[in-house]
Amino acid sequence: GASSLIEYNASSTQVVSARTDYANVTFTGGSKTMPTGTTTLSKTLTINTGATYNGTTNNPVLNIGGDFSNSGTFNQGTGLLTFTNGGTANTILGATATTFSSVTLNNSNGLLLNTDATINTTLTLTSGKFDIGSKILTFGPTANAVAGTLNTSNMIIADGGGEVRKSATSNASATYTFPIGDGISSADGADFSPISLTVTGSAYSSAYVSVSLNDSKHPNNSSTTNYLTRYWKVSQSGITGCTATVTGTYINAVSDVA
Repeated sequence: GASSLIEYNASSTQVVSARTDYANVTFTGGSKTMPTGTTTLSKTLTINTGATYNGTTNNPVLNIGGDFSNSGTFNQGTGLLTFTNGGTANTILGATATTFSSVTLNNSNGLLLNTDATINTTLTLTSGKFDIGSKILTFGPTANAVAGTLNTSNMIIADGGGEVRKSATSNASATYTFPIGDGISSADGADFSPISLTVTGSAYSSAYVSVSLNDSKHPNNSSTTNYLTRYWKVSQSGITGCTATVTGTYINAVSDVA
């Protein structure tokens, strides 16, 4: 049924049945080996404490129309996780900060981040906004540029106190573009304000750069006329001799210019 629940609860290794008509699925205890091909849930996947999602054997495609709740272990492998439109926004939550391989958002209602997460390969924004709220979204050292048609409808919302990080590689110089913007709850509605960083350093130790956004005048800007009502926060950690070229995009209209 549309709200049915199937629980895989064996304490030993258990093989998940290949189906595209699941509603809610819960993993409890032991390792759950995902099947080959595509598995589709119209509702929520819950991974309880002590349970393991094993996608590394068959590297399946996983479609979720509801939430992703992980308090156990999630080993995605090289498969793709797609958040689809189940009628409301999807949510990533749970006690575990999950590391994903590749994630696609294809839900015009959006995706909410309620716990820190890492994406190591590719985030594709096909439809919908990815709102990170007050959490940290990290792209791994070898993560690709965010894919999709990036605009006001398809972006990362980063004005809620959280931040988007890009982990550094050992390259002397690297460039990464963060397709961020502010949420519809801001005074002038949602605006797409991507920022690109070209960072150079001499040494790296657990290094990253991070960005976030504020849809307001910078508190240190004393101008009373002709100022931007938007600013970005950029920081770094673990980069020796860090220098950066920063390019931020704003809306040349009353939404961003006063």
